[in-house]
Amino acid sequence: AFTAKHPSLANLMAAFGQAGALPAGFGGIDAGGKVTLNGSDIAVADLKGQVGPLAIEQASLNYAGSGQRPVLTADIAAGVIDLAAFAAPGDGGGTKQSGKGGGERWSKDPLGLEGLRDLDATVKLKARSLVDGETHIDQAALDLVLQGGLLTLNSLTGTVNGGALAANGQVDARQETPTLAAAFQLKGMDLAPFFAGVFPIGQPAGTANATGQLASAGNSVYALVDKVDGNIDASGVFNLKTGGLGSLGGKGLEIGGQVLEGLLGKDAKGLSKVKNVTDGAALLIEALADHDSPFVAKILLNDGVATLQQVQINGNGLTAKATGTADLIPFTGDIVLAILLNDQPDQPYYQEQRIGLLDDPEQILRTGLLLQGKAPDALPEAEAPSVIEQILPGAEGEGLPDPQSIIEGLTGQGSGEQPAIPGVGDIVKGVTGQESEQPAAEEPAKAEEQPAAEEPAKA
Repeated sequence: AFTAKHPSLANLMAAFGQAGALPAGFGGIDAGGKVTLNGSDIAVADLKGQVGPLAIEQASLNYAGSGQRPVLTADIAAGVIDLAAFAAPGDGGGTKQSGKGGGERWSKDPLGLEGLRDLDATVKLKARSLVDGETHIDQAALDLVLQGGLLTLNSLTGTVNGGALAANGQVDARQETPTLAAAFQLKGMDLAPFFAGVFPIGQPAGTANATGQLASAGNSVYALVDKVDGNIDASGVFNLKTGGLGSLGGKGLEIGGQVLEGLLGKDAKGLSKVKNVTDGAALLIEALADHDSPFVAKILLNDGVATLQQVQINGNGLTAKATGTADLIPFTGDIVLAILLNDQPDQPYYQEQRIGLLDDPEQILRTGLLLQGKAPDALPEAEAPSVIEQILPGAEGEGLPDPQSIIEGLTGQGSGEQPAIPGVGDIVKGVTGQESEQPAAEEPAKAEEQPAAEEPAKA
């Protein structure tokens, strides 16, 4: 039986010849259990306590150090785990820094994945929650295998805002430039937390499903983002529950203007007093209020540039759409937003082009057609011009592609070879086993290369 206390597990591993196996900020140990020592082999049972970021409720560990490469086997039940502790010192983990462009928002620090070549491992982990910034995966269960620098995530399951998550992937650190591939599926996620505080009226509600496949290669977060390819598909319904207030006349107009000011910031100050604007905003509120509005999003990523293939929501009497591109390295976009009344599907009632930093409203330039004509007295009865399809591959339980097929499909090579960055068509074929229904996307132009937008029409 033993108890162990040490302020730094990274330093402790270094003392056992495993320098670099853990990041310096991993934390220490304050735990106890039962240990059996046999030469360089260590077996730990009934382990409980704090080990780095892990609040361990029950665990067993076996470390075999007598072979050519040490082998670790672990079965762990834990509480809340903060994944930031697994990042290397100074690694922002890709966290965006608001208001900054260029490479400042993505870390160029080396990932240090070469340490994966020095240890083999099989790990099964259950945790009450995995935390990475604002993302929480509750009731998480993880199954991974590390062998010779190839880390395979066989499965990750849990819940995200009430939605069922399933994911797998690989990190291949056997070559000088690591490669990453992952697939995920999310069913029934609650949308309410994402829209909290956005609307001055009602309670946002809705659910979303999503699938995605991603792949990249690089020695830093910056390089991985710069080269990421993949696709993300989502669909669901949204409802702004107002108890009927969203469809009221004068009050509805006032609320519509408040929504615009809240969404557009200081540039929209005073819009709540412009009748033509408030009429249009009220129409949007009415289209979403107390009504399940289906939405869909199809996004392709190619060399760090996201193309909005289809992003739209079908409200009651109107359809809102977004098209354009977003360059993830500077985190800038060139996106056109449009609202079309269902009885006039070819003529936008409202449209604007937004160019600039995606997460800083003050850095976004808005141009183009703002309003077209007078707002109608009521929403048209016409049906939406097209039915939103259920676009999620594997949504009926077909399962995710296995990590090996993802890598081979994305690169056209075995995972032991150094791959070239794949094209989007290869990604779709590799992760679905089918040819893409969409033609191969041309390389999107950067935001600054877009032609100058027309001057906005007067309201």
